[in-house]
Amino acid sequence: MHKTWVKPAAAIAALNGDQSWLAPRNAIYQERRDIIVSTLQALGLKPRKPLAGLYVWVQVPQPYDSLSFTRALLEKQGVAVSPGAMYGAGGERHIRISVTAPTPKVREAMSRLHAFCELPDELSEKANKTRTTKVCHCERSLRTDARHRRNLQLPD
Repeated sequence: MHKTWVKPAAAIAALNGDQSWLAPRNAIYQERRDIIVSTLQALGLKPRKPLAGLYVWVQVPQPYDSLSFTRALLEKQGVAVSPGAMYGAGGERHIRISVTAPTPKVREAMSRLHAFCELPDELSEKANKTRTTKVCHCERSLRTDARHRRNLQLPD
């Protein structure tokens, strides 16, 4: 077989082969996507819920850019996400979260992201001293109800 026919032949074989594994795998990715999207929404963020694909994109809160947010999240909670700036100017002020990690790891990462957003923001420390409510990393008063926390299996 000529080498130029190998790739098309492999693609045809894959498309004509057993497809029974696709639906269960896609259900797993959908569950992980929903965990991520629900957590981000609970934090007051507005993620783009993808219909397909392996990533969830969300805009980072002020005063962060994508690089400073990802760096702070990694340093403070040990959670790695991709800064949108890596993907061009249109990705700036966004992060990309993968759904490919095992579901328990996704739950743990979202729990840590939630904890990160509850930490007082060092950039706003002076402002916090003069306010009755603290400015947090996500600039919201993170009012996640107990039912939603149980659905996400987040600690109280």
